[in-house]
Amino acid sequence: MAAVRSTLRVLPSRFERLVYIASLQDPESRGQLNYLLPPDFDRQEVDLALCREHHKAFEDWLGLALEDKLVDLKAYASGRGETVADVAYQRLRPEGRGGLVPRTALSPEKQFFESDLEILLMILDLKK
Repeated sequence: MAAVRSTLRVLPSRFERLVYIASLQDPESRGQLNYLLPPDFDRQEVDLALCREHHKAFEDWLGLALEDKLVDLKAYASGRGETVADVAYQRLRPEGRGGLVPRTALSPEKQFFESDLEILLMILDLKK
């Protein structure tokens, strides 16, 4: 669905897209973000589009070099008026990663994602 894709493309960072898509797929937070969706959306059509876009955003994030992931995280944090350490503490630690990995992700993709997040936490010196 082009409307979903165009809505997500205006978000400034890849990590932000990943977070928003995960939030839109979470029944508890979806209602708070419905304003991002087209006003006359078909829920089933949007869910399918979100699933596709989630995997695409996930693959885009995985394709970044670690340095670029850090830059992207800084852009996400800056846009929220937070420090990258705050964002990392909230979203990169295992208990904050909920929903970031799409259901369609393969096991090697999941492992790569987890590994990179652990490295980013070490770089940011937040590994406890």
